[in-house]
Amino acid sequence: MKSVWLIGLLFVCVAAVADSREPSWYIGGGLNAMQIKGMCTGAPSTICDDSSLGASLRGGWYINRYLALEGLVDAASNFTSPAARAANLNGKSSVSMIGVGLVGFLPVGEKVALLLGASGAYGEASTKIYADGTAPRDCHYSYSSWRDDWDYYCENHYNDDYSSGGSMSVGAQAGIELKPSQHIHIRATAQRYFSVDGGLAFGQRRDVDVMGVTLLVAF
Repeated sequence: MKSVWLIGLLFVCVAAVADSREPSWYIGGGLNAMQIKGMCTGAPSTICDDSSLGASLRGGWYINRYLALEGLVDAASNFTSPAARAANLNGKSSVSMIGVGLVGFLPVGEKVALLLGASGAYGEASTKIYADGTAPRDCHYSYSSWRDDWDYYCENHYNDDYSSGGSMSVGAQAGIELKPSQHIHIRATAQRYFSVDGGLAFGQRRDVDVMGVTLLVAF
């Protein structure tokens, strides 16, 4: 583990020496499309939807033109998890990720750069369930791949929220950044968070993919 930190520190030092321009801060937000990988495998589409639209926030510090230290937030709601659609129940799940990481840039022109990044993130999923009208409660759930605690949760909660409690994850991203002006940057990225614990919302640890476009203001 120490060798990983030493390599990262060396990368920062080399990049800082390579370009001595004044650093600048940036902040911005945009829209994303999030997908929970494998959540709907084997489940009918009528009770499962593993993708949703959401929002992203980015803020950080351009150390130089090759490297930035960045904080990030990705969130989306309105996933339909099989665990939230047991007989006579409706429910929706939400997922949010907050993290910090490094982004490396490869300029391919004065106003265009390719980017790669790595981050550590804290993720949390929550599921809201509620009874469907006046239908009798039936907690039988036939998809054995999901956690056994669903039966207990269904039987003991009527209209309630369930939170996964959160988990740590690592993430990786790739994309492109356009700079129409000195202070306005547009970034398109594909981000993956690995092995996120979503509790009842996911059924098990799953990768979460985020495709987004972000408008950044540099100052």
